[in-house]
Amino acid sequence: DDDTEETVKERLNVFEENTQPVIDYYEDEGELVRVDGEQSPDEVWDDLQDAIEDAI
Repeated sequence: DDDTEETVKERLNVFEENTQPVIDYYEDEGELVRVDGEQSPDEVWDDLQDAIEDAI
């Protein structure tokens, strides 16, 4: 039931309305850090740790 066309469209609408504005705000503030989630779990973890260390 989760993978119907209607459900996917609704998820995309929710993303556009709720999540995208948050991403845009932090990107405009220069505070957004993007991490490539296609990497291995260890590489993602390393990138997350680096981002956190850079922020504090």
